[in-house]
Amino acid sequence: MKRSSITVNGYTEEYRKNGFVAVSIELGLATQGDPNEQTRQDVMNRLEYLIYDYISTSFDKPEYTNQLLTRKAGISQRLKYYLIRLLEFIKLNTFFYEKI
Repeated sequence: MKRSSITVNGYTEEYRKNGFVAVSIELGLATQGDPNEQTRQDVMNRLEYLIYDYISTSFDKPEYTNQLLTRKAGISQRLKYYLIRLLEFIKLNTFFYEKI
């Protein structure tokens, strides 16, 4: 069987100064961590493991594969992701214009 790659988009954010949250917008998955025990990268690593486990499990149960792999995050999380991407794009393009 040929392996194929899956691209999953998401973001991390500080959550009410109580830690970090990492969200996958395509699969509707999230994980969080305590700021005293875990860094933002640790939370992202946990989300990567969760995504891998989720996808593996979905293929173990073929009757649920389509349902599990097409589940999306809530609208507020998706809007937040696209707002973050837009702000990053604006910041990057503004940086180049300021250099001229």
